[in-house]
Amino acid sequence: MRLLLFLLSAVLVSVFSFCCAKTVRTESDSNAITPPDSLPLFPQVLQVPAQFQTGEFATPHTVMLPQGFTISVFATGITGARFMCWSPDSTLYVCAMDANQVIALPDHNGDGIADSTIVIVSGLNHNHSCEFYHDTLYVAQTDRVTKMIPSSYSRTVQTQQDIVTGILTGGSHTTRTIVFDAPNKKMYLSVGSSCNICNDPPQRACILRFNDDGTGEETFASGLRNSVGLDFQPITHQLWANNNGFDEDGNDLPPEAINIIEEGKFYGWPLAYGDKQFNTEYYSLVGPMTHADTLQVLGMQPPVAQVQAHSAPLGLYFYTGSGLPSDYTNQALMCYHGSWNRSPATGYKVVRLRGNPDGTNMRVADFLTGFMTDSIPSSVYWGRPVGITADARGNIYISDDYANAIYRIHYTATTNVKERGEINDNNDIHLLGEYPDPATKSTTLKFMAGQNSHVQIDIIDERGAVVRDAFSMNAQQGENQISLDTSSLPDGVYFARISGVNTKTSAMFRVAR
Repeated sequence: MRLLLFLLSAVLVSVFSFCCAKTVRTESDSNAITPPDSLPLFPQVLQVPAQFQTGEFATPHTVMLPQGFTISVFATGITGARFMCWSPDSTLYVCAMDANQVIALPDHNGDGIADSTIVIVSGLNHNHSCEFYHDTLYVAQTDRVTKMIPSSYSRTVQTQQDIVTGILTGGSHTTRTIVFDAPNKKMYLSVGSSCNICNDPPQRACILRFNDDGTGEETFASGLRNSVGLDFQPITHQLWANNNGFDEDGNDLPPEAINIIEEGKFYGWPLAYGDKQFNTEYYSLVGPMTHADTLQVLGMQPPVAQVQAHSAPLGLYFYTGSGLPSDYTNQALMCYHGSWNRSPATGYKVVRLRGNPDGTNMRVADFLTGFMTDSIPSSVYWGRPVGITADARGNIYISDDYANAIYRIHYTATTNVKERGEINDNNDIHLLGEYPDPATKSTTLKFMAGQNSHVQIDIIDERGAVVRDAFSMNAQQGENQISLDTSSLPDGVYFARISGVNTKTSAMFRVAR
C-alpha cells in the first residue's frame, strides 16, 4: 500500500509539472509588481565642472530628483565604470572594467570634484567589483578574486595574491560581485549563468560563500540567473540580492527580483521565477521537467520585491547614514542599467526600495531619472547607472559605464541640521571650528550651545561607519570645546557629529601625519 501511495504521488507531481510547464502564460499569471512608493521628483540640471564639459557632457542634461537633491559630475574618463568602494582614508575607488583597471578618485579639498584619477592596478581580467576588508583592497575579476597588497610608499599595488581561482567562465554574465561579512569572517561571491535558459553546473547561477581568506568554498544559494547587486540589510544583517530574469519572453515576463538570500535556498532559475511560476520556456528550450525539478520549484524561495521585467538591476546599496531624510535610513537604493531588447525600452534610472527590515511591505519609487530621452522603438540614452554608494555626509555616488563617469548627488534641504553660525532658538547647537586641521594626535572641537544641555559626540568616517564609540558631555550655555583623540585613526577625512536636544551638526576634519 505504501508503495502504491508513493507511486501515485510521484505520478501526480509529474503530471502537475508537465501541465504547469505547458501552460501558456499571460502577464496576469505572473506575480504582482511591487507597489509604487510616493516620492515626487523635480527637474535638476546636471552640474558639469568646466574640465568635464566634453563628450557626453558637452551639452546640458536635465534629470529628475526628489526635492532638495542636486547632481553633479564627480569624475570622468573611467572606462567602463562599474562598482565602487571606499578606502580606509575615505578615497573612492572604482572598477574601470573595460580598461581592466582599478582607479582611485581622491577629493582632498572636499569640493565634490575628484582631484585626480590614479590608476591603482592594471592588467586585470574584467574586474567588476571591489571591497576594502581589514584595510586591504580585494577585487573580483571574472575568473578569480584577488587581494591587492599596496606599495609602502604609494597607492599603487605592489603584489597581487589570488585568494580564489577557477571561477567558471564562458558564455554570458562575466561580472562577479563580492561582499564581506566581517562579523562572521565570510566572503560572498555572485556568479551569473552562462546562458539565458539552460542547465548550468552548480558553480554558476549562484552565490558562493568562502572563508574570508578564500578557503572553504560552498554554494550558499542557487537558482539565481544573475544577481549583480549584493548588500547586507543593516538591521537584520541578512544578505539581499537583486536578480536579472531571463530574456526573450515578451516585454513583461519575468519580473526582475529582489531576494533575501538564505543558506541552501533555491530561487527558481531556470525552472521558474517569482513565487513558484513555472518557466514554460524551459520546456521549449531544454526539455520536460522531472519530478525532482517540480519539487524544487514548489520549495523555492519567493522574492521580497519584483520590478519591471528587463530593467536590468545592478548596484544595490543600503543607506545607513544620517545625512539624508529619515525615510532613506536603512532603506535601499538600486540602479537599473536599462533594457537592451525591449520595446518600449525601460530602466536607465535609480530607484528607492523601502519597507520593513524583514522584506515585508516593500514599495518602489523612482529616485533619479532622465538618462533615457526616448524609449520607442528602442532606447535613446546618454547614461546607464551601474554602481551606487554614499559617504557619511549623505552624498550619493553613482557610476555610469556608458558615459564613463561618476555622479555625485548632494542633499541640501536639511531642516534639522544647522549650518555653522546659524542659531534659531535656545536649544540650538552650532559649530565655531576645529583645530588643528589636519590633525595628528588630536583635534579640538569648538561649538556654541543655546542653553545648558546634554550632548553626544560620534566620530564617523566618510563611509558612514562609526569609528569611535559615542561619548557624551554636559555642554554649558555659550562656548564649549572638547579635545578629540585622533591618534588611532588612519589618515583620511572624518566627521565629528554633535547631537543635542533638537539638532545635529557635523564638523569635518582631516587626519594626516
